[in-house]
Amino acid sequence: MLKQFVRKTVKRLLYGSRADNRHYVSWLRRLGISVGDGTIFYEPFSNVIDTSYPALLSIGSNVRITHGVVILTHDYSWSVLAGIYGECLGGVAPVTIGDNVFIGINS
Repeated sequence: MLKQFVRKTVKRLLYGSRADNRHYVSWLRRLGISVGDGTIFYEPFSNVIDTSYPALLSIGSNVRITHGVVILTHDYSWSVLAGIYGECLGGVAPVTIGDNVFIGINS
């Protein structure tokens, strides 16, 4: 029991809100990202969730997100125009993940 407590405490100190699913989902919601009930991040410390535009991201209920998943609401696809116009413009758009979705490793 003490060993498990120490392990959880060290993990929480190292990873902060990314230490476990419950803390991570709570943190995402506080930022303004919509996360449905029953959604699980199996390894939140390995995920990259774009928090630049939290209102543009919606994750449904009963979603399973595995190791290394990256979810972005922005991109720099317009950077190909930088050579023409001299500046890099990025695009932003809403990202919606429906209910009962499984997102596999490194997606």
